Amino acid sequence: ASALERIPRATHDPSSARYLVIEHITERLCSVAQGDWCIDENTQDTCAWFAAAEQAINAIFAICPWPERAAADIIRVMESTTFGVGVGDGQTSCHSLRLSRFFFTMGHISLKL
Repeated sequence: ASALERIPRATHDPSSARYLVIEHITERLCSVAQGDWCIDENTQDTCAWFAAAEQAINAIFAICPWPERAAADIIRVMESTTFGVGVGDGQTSCHSLRLSRFFFTMGHISLKL
């Protein structure tokens, strides 16, 4: 992530190869930040995720032409997986590790904004 932070922020030009590569990298970073690969019952997954998510969010804000949009997408996805929004009535409870990942992401993104 620190190497990505040295890359200047891309300008919005969908025909540019540089923009397309950075867009692909941003999608991958969003996936890491969302923590879909974490197993809720595994504390080690979540502990490893905290450092990875912090670096991913930092890199998104460093290289993405519109980091606010990427951050909003991350929050929307995490909200739906954490609280069951948009999946019917919603969940009545959620796992504490999933909730901690959601609040960590919200806090880190709010600090970057």
